[in-house]
Amino acid sequence: MMDKIAYCGFDCTKCPLYLLSKGNLDKVERERITVKLLEEYKELKREDLYCEGCKSNGKLFPYCNDCYIRKCCEAKGINNCSECAEFPCQELKDIFSKFPEGLENLKNFKLKNKR
Repeated sequence: MMDKIAYCGFDCTKCPLYLLSKGNLDKVERERITVKLLEEYKELKREDLYCEGCKSNGKLFPYCNDCYIRKCCEAKGINNCSECAEFPCQELKDIFSKFPEGLENLKNFKLKNKR
């Protein structure tokens, strides 16, 4: 399960992009999610709406390639930000304002690792 938790703590299995890529969605739900994402990310095309998770070796959402947090964790060789001595950094705080569930996941990982 840890491979489906992004470096920032976000649960990939709840991400609309991951669900479009890997989920068992009916045609109506798939189209609803696609339209919503294309409204949010106006510069992208339908074929860009795909992601296997930022820790995968597969196809990533275009923004994952430039994600500061992903690059930082990979450079430090850590599974997620909860393992970092600088947790939580400002970059994470910016993301948590949009995805607060990531912070909760990371706090839980940090607590488990202290035991």
